[in-house]
Amino acid sequence: MEDLNRLCAFFDPEVELRQRSGLVGTGTYRGHDGLVQAARDLADAFGVVEFAVARYFDKANLVVTDVHVRASGRTTALETEIRIGHVFELRDGRVARWTVYPNFPDALEAVGLSE
Repeated sequence: MEDLNRLCAFFDPEVELRQRSGLVGTGTYRGHDGLVQAARDLADAFGVVEFAVARYFDKANLVVTDVHVRASGRTTALETEIRIGHVFELRDGRVARWTVYPNFPDALEAVGLSE
């Protein structure tokens, strides 16, 4: 939990996490408490989750990432691997909005970029 609290320092207190697609469904989380809840939801669903940024683009106050996710089930050893896209909108040096897309091209398109 201490790691999550340190991570929250990089996010605006009113941050909004929008899951357009993800490992645990869709929805919106708000504030630092919302980030902690999103992490709990992920931990409840999976035994192990690993994220690796394959590449990223930045544009003004936006960062778009191509993320490789590998996860294994909490109750089974079944593994899954997916690629998703993240868009981070920055304000005053912190993440104000974080949107998860089903893939990197969708994330790029959302901010007017393409590969």
